[in-house]
Amino acid sequence: MAGFSWDGARPVLEHCDAAIHGQTPVKGFLTLEEELQAVTASGTGTRVAVNWGRSAIEVRDGVAAFHHIRACLDSELLAGVVLSGCAPVATRFGEAWDDCHVPPAPVEPASLLTPAWIRSVSAALEHAPGGPDKEVYRGLKVSAPPGSSVARRVGLLSGSIDVARAAGF
Repeated sequence: MAGFSWDGARPVLEHCDAAIHGQTPVKGFLTLEEELQAVTASGTGTRVAVNWGRSAIEVRDGVAAFHHIRACLDSELLAGVVLSGCAPVATRFGEAWDDCHVPPAPVEPASLLTPAWIRSVSAALEHAPGGPDKEVYRGLKVSAPPGSSVARRVGLLSGSIDVARAAGF
């Protein structure tokens, strides 16, 4: 990959949950620290994106996503943040701790991705080195329960966007 001509684009590595002893991973890749070391050592200009849900799944707590974002900011390797929820219990979206893109609370009440967590992410990005206009993309990923109508899917997406915007994202 280092030899590819990217025509000005920079590759981005999205952190997934690391393999943690004693729990079944969803993806089970490297720790964020190992990824940051590898990206830095590669010399390719690759940066890292944090998916809130995948980081929360990794340690079974939303605080992990906040720490992952801070670590990427501190290393000046943060390319983007994607809000995607997860839940500690089974929901109509999927099993507990699954990477099933649960919408934020209160759209899905069981979601750990709450307006308070979204505000903390937004605040961290506002105080990033280089300021709030630094090139950090922001995304939102939500799913719908199987068999949902188009109207239901649009409603889940619209409600999720409203929650994220109201929380400053």
